[in-house]
Amino acid sequence: MDEEKETQSPQEPTEGQTKEAPTEEPSAKSVIEIATELKESIAKENDRREELLRREEELHAKRMLGGRSEAGQSQQLSEEDKIKQDAKKFWAGTEVEKAIEKYG
Repeated sequence: MDEEKETQSPQEPTEGQTKEAPTEEPSAKSVIEIATELKESIAKENDRREELLRREEELHAKRMLGGRSEAGQSQQLSEEDKIKQDAKKFWAGTEVEKAIEKYG
């Protein structure tokens, strides 16, 4: 029994003694406090993202109304491309059409 007492660490209570409740450090945060802080930071980020989304939607609407949107615009073909397209239509279904596609 004496050997058991000697091998125990000084922090562990011996028979008849009780462990003292660990004291909480004053700077330590509880789980609730940490969760509350996380909730607040997430709420701030969500507000920031909402603002950015609103600004992006406004910019998109201005582009659409201002005529600077890329959608719906016709392609402007050069004179050479028009000639090639006309030639392809004329020679459709022949070997010449394939040559026009391959070599331009």
